[in-house]
Amino acid sequence: MTITKFSILITILFLLSNCTTEKKIDEKYTIVNIDGYWDLGYSLGEGNSIGRIDNISKAGWKFNYIYGVSDGKYYWFDKTKDDKYNNAEDIVIGPLTKKIFYNKMDSLGIKNIIFQIEL
Repeated sequence: MTITKFSILITILFLLSNCTTEKKIDEKYTIVNIDGYWDLGYSLGEGNSIGRIDNISKAGWKFNYIYGVSDGKYYWFDKTKDDKYNNAEDIVIGPLTKKIFYNKMDSLGIKNIIFQIEL
């Protein structure tokens, strides 16, 4: 194998090793790639989760809140009020416009919103 072919092979293997279909937010919440779409869910372990925000493009968390953007709309929920028995419609607030979302976060005392994960 020539050095060029070897370099290409190493580069491809490196890039593939960095690909992931799951991103952890914390011990309870993950973002998983299902058929090309990233969904935020409540983790049940062993790769299983209950959906919270589908087709998410950005996600963030601060204090007890997790928030995200899906299809240009904003969503959030209080993870202290969540458990594996809730459905998304029981816990997730949204869809909201950007302005309403930022006003709500401000009213909860959450300043300087940061999206730690952008997909």
